[in-house]
Amino acid sequence: MRKSRKKVGKSVLSVALVIALLFSMLIIPEETKAAGWPDAAKELTLGSTITGSIKSGDFTGVTEDKSCSYSYYWNVYRFTMPETGLLNIHLESQNKAFMNYESSYGNSKYSGFAIFSAENPDTLIWRSRSAENKINSEYSAAREMYYGATDISLDKGVYYFIVRYYHTYDNPYYLTLSYKEPVYSVTSLNLNKSKMTLNVGDTQTIQASVVPDNATIKDVTWKSTAPSVATVENGVVKAVSAGTASIIVSSLDGAVSAACEVTVNPLLEDYEYKVLEDGTAEITRYMGTAKEVAIPAKLEGKSVSAIGSRAFQNSDALETLKIPDGVEKIGTFAFQNCSCLTGLDLPDSVTEIGDYAFQNCNSLTSLTIPQSVNVVGNGVFQNCYQLASVSLPNGIEEIGSYAFQNCSSLKSMNLPDTVSIIRNAAFSACSSLEQVSLPNRLKSIENSAFYGCSSLAEVDIPEAVERIGELAFEQCAKDFKMNVVKGSYAADYAESNGLSYAYMEDPDATEKPDATEKPDATEKPDATEKPDVTEKPDVTEKPGATERPSTTERPSATERPSATEMPTSTNEPATTQKPAASTNPSITGQGGGSVVNPPQQPERTDVSEKPSLFKKLKLSSFKYNRKAKKITGKLSVSKATVRIKIGKGSYKKTKMKGKIFSLKLSAPLKKKTKVTVQVTKKGYKKLTKTYRI
Repeated sequence: MRKSRKKVGKSVLSVALVIALLFSMLIIPEETKAAGWPDAAKELTLGSTITGSIKSGDFTGVTEDKSCSYSYYWNVYRFTMPETGLLNIHLESQNKAFMNYESSYGNSKYSGFAIFSAENPDTLIWRSRSAENKINSEYSAAREMYYGATDISLDKGVYYFIVRYYHTYDNPYYLTLSYKEPVYSVTSLNLNKSKMTLNVGDTQTIQASVVPDNATIKDVTWKSTAPSVATVENGVVKAVSAGTASIIVSSLDGAVSAACEVTVNPLLEDYEYKVLEDGTAEITRYMGTAKEVAIPAKLEGKSVSAIGSRAFQNSDALETLKIPDGVEKIGTFAFQNCSCLTGLDLPDSVTEIGDYAFQNCNSLTSLTIPQSVNVVGNGVFQNCYQLASVSLPNGIEEIGSYAFQNCSSLKSMNLPDTVSIIRNAAFSACSSLEQVSLPNRLKSIENSAFYGCSSLAEVDIPEAVERIGELAFEQCAKDFKMNVVKGSYAADYAESNGLSYAYMEDPDATEKPDATEKPDATEKPDATEKPDVTEKPDVTEKPGATERPSTTERPSATERPSATEMPTSTNEPATTQKPAASTNPSITGQGGGSVVNPPQQPERTDVSEKPSLFKKLKLSSFKYNRKAKKITGKLSVSKATVRIKIGKGSYKKTKMKGKIFSLKLSAPLKKKTKVTVQVTKKGYKKLTKTYRI
């Protein structure tokens, strides 16, 4: 009986063990399948290349995410990081899809490359796949192979590198794991000095230290923001001339920098000055011989606010000049005869530039006049033969007499909208001047203003002009023409002086409409606008040379006055010295010469000229889109006819949609291209506007 019970007990225990074993297999099947994969690892020496494929993996099991029921094919490699640093992973394959398992089929959620800790194989260190830590691939045509690499940071220790895929993969791959020293970037730079003051000729060393101390690359670069004031080489600063400069040190990659402000005291023996009523200093004389000069902002603690009359006159060694912020006035003849001056920096604080301030600076090539200046004085740039570019600010109201006379390199001049008067001979003998933009508010063009501008063939005269002096456009280009507004003073002037002219409202006589252009069916010309079949352009041709009075004979526009004829004498008082009108042989009728009075305009009886019978058209917007090569605009009315002329080309009719017009261009416009918009509509006064793109 007892034996039977023992047998039954053993049977029950056996059954219980079998059930427990089966139950354990059902609960953790993944762990059972994954168990043992570290034993399949092959040793990999860093720096060597191995070849493998997924055709027959070293191990078949699941991923670290136990919720996945797929079995994956694994190739397992064990490697050792000798020190904390970077592990470079370099992969090659003939199949691009292998690089990150970007196959177009199957579930690739867990396919790719992974690194596990050998100390704890359940700890995932890094993983690369199509959506995570992607290895960008390139193609080598020479080897017909895709390749890619990446660096990851790893501590010293032993690791497993896993290549796995959810099914067999026949394409071979080439894998190289290499150790690289870690790169520690510079996070900041420290200087032992943030400010220093030097005298001209002194040297001083700045020391720079990088943070952190173990930065991989500790090299730095040095530069000075004003080499004319102070130079720097390997941290050694040398004072060159009076002024201020920043010495900047940067990490080799330029990501981090630090600066030291350097002030160089002027050599007081180079300057004479006087103290003004407000306690500031005015430089009265410069006695130095430097090529590069930075005028000091202070002299013996007093702020420099003015450059006095003739202060730098005849400084013929001076090549570049920097005037400090705070200087408000530049006196008459201040830099006259600085013949080698090529570079000039005027601060925004300057409000006044005296007459003849830069006369005979014939090496000066370009200049920007500050916004605070409202008058270009008499002879300021006279005889600056190399001056090719001048930027005038809005706010300039007057261009003084002889201001740009003999600036023979000047090719274009766009006068600000604020200019109302151009004085005697302001641009005379500018023999290269081809383009001039006159502002709409201009009222007076005085005697000989553009005399001898032999390259100037055409100019638009605004309707507001009320006065044009004698010889204002004499000896311009042979085919010179004035574009004027019908009935304006300029139109009467051109006709009475025998100058060629054309009305700006009408297309040129040679213009032809586009082949596709059709007249507006609803638009009927006014009775007074019906052209005769034989009608010719309303242009009066300039009389021939034999028709000019012999008594007004003048020298060639390119003829330069001799030195004795220019107002360069240093013996005259600064407050009164100006070149007499008679000392400029290239100009006649200037300096007190008579001005042509506006001809008496006949009383207008034409109904079409009475503004009371016509409404005004308004052009509320005008835009040019360079990228789209398109001109668009908006009118105050709809169903108007809009034509646009580009430069000297013919008018082209635009498309209209309500009040919006548009014109598609075949190519982008060049800078400063003149665009003329002409708008007509029955019952409205014709509108013509000119823009500079």
